Order: sequence, then structure tokens, then C-alpha cells
Amino acid sequence: ADLRFGGTREEKRRHPFYENLSLVTVSSPEVIWAYAEAMDLEDRREIIQPLGVSRTDSFFDQSFLSNARKVVGRKVPETAGKKILLYAPTFRGKVSRASAPDALDIPALQDALEGEWVLLVKHHPFVRDLPEIPESSRRFAFDVSDELSIDVLLSVADACISDYSSLVFEYSLFEKPLIFFAFDKDEYDDWRGFYYDYEDMTPGPVFVDNDEMIEYLCSIDERFDRERVAAFRARFMSACDGSATNRILDAVFGAES
Repeated sequence: ADLRFGGTREEKRRHPFYENLSLVTVSSPEVIWAYAEAMDLEDRREIIQPLGVSRTDSFFDQSFLSNARKVVGRKVPETAGKKILLYAPTFRGKVSRASAPDALDIPALQDALEGEWVLLVKHHPFVRDLPEIPESSRRFAFDVSDELSIDVLLSVADACISDYSSLVFEYSLFEKPLIFFAFDKDEYDDWRGFYYDYEDMTPGPVFVDNDEMIEYLCSIDERFDRERVAAFRARFMSACDGSATNRILDAVFGAES
């Protein structure tokens, strides 16, 4: 997924999979218009309801959060006593030939952050050929793409580097640092486009090169703007409060069911 919403009109014409819907649940009133446009539901906008996203309820479940840390600790023991930096980019290219970006300078991150941080890498599930972690960095950086779910990783990450992935919406619920490594932003915009101005909407700094991003990470405690993330959360995720599933069930089956 990326910072667009829903499908495209071309997809709608090819695959009319929205015509039979009677309820579309979204994360906040702010995004109703975008889903209506993307799903060609302007004439039936009333079926788009800001009831929340059911899967985000787990982020408010203390037992899930506690277990997530244990799961990560078992898979990557090197995380013990360290801060976790998650790198979770979206894919590039067509789904059938999805590729992963390979511009992150992991050795440079290691030089700057090793000792305090561990890097966990989670590539998009569409990507089949995963970039290799440099051998010299394999005590600092770990590709967990095939081993840990994104929900678990978002739950334990102390900071997240992404690009155009929609996971930034979910991660904003934790009000932790979000960093955007958008080295190919112009090319991506030409290919996919955005519903919002990218740099205006992102709840964290946008970088196009490694050096500036690493400099920011080295002073992240002083430079992190929590209020910016909180404002983003309030705007785009206001209906995701741990009770989305109950609201959706009430909407479908009735409040007294």
C-alpha cells in the first residue's frame, strides 16, 4: 500500500469490485473524499463511514504489545537493551515484478548508530528478491521481511523510516518518530501520484540522501516533533482508538446484537 487511497478509476473499470459494497469503513472523516474518488463512490458516499480500521485495535491491546516485544526478542536477540529502528519501504514497479528500493546506506547507519540502535528491515510482501544486508552489518541490521509481521514491528519500533507506504498512518498511533526517505519522490509521484501534497502531509522530515537523514537520526531525541505526529494522527486516524471492531460490528449487525 502507499499514500494513495483505494484503487484507481482505471482499476475500477477493469475490475468493478466496489459495485456491490454496502459499507466501507475508513480511519477518519478526513479521508472519506479520497476513498469516494478512488473507489468511484461519489454517488454513494454515505456508505463510507469513519468507524475505524479493525486491525488497529491490537495496537491498544497491552497483551498484544507485550507479546510483540517478546516475539521480536526471540527472533532477533540483538534487540535486547537496544532501540529499534524499523525500515519499511513500499515496493517499486508493477506488482508482478515488484522490487525493493536499495538506496539505504546500511553501513553508514551502522557507523552512526551501532551500540544504541538495531535496524530491522521489513520489505513489502510483493517483493520476492530481497536486497542483501552487507555482511559487515549483520550484527546491526536484520532483514525480518519473511519472519515478523508489520503489526508486530510497528508495535516495537522506537522510530520508523519509510517512504510512501500507508503504514505511516498506523505508526502515527504510537506518536513516535517517523522519518521519510524519499530519494526517488519525483519519479514515484510521476508513476503513482498522491492525493495530498507529499511534503505537506508527512508527519516527519523528508530526506533524499543518506547523510542528512543520518545526521537527523543522531539527534532525533532533540529534533523529534511529537506535536506534528499527534496532529497527523488526529487528522487521519481519529476513528482508530481501540474500539473500531465494536463499532463496525454494531454498524453491520446492530448495536444490540
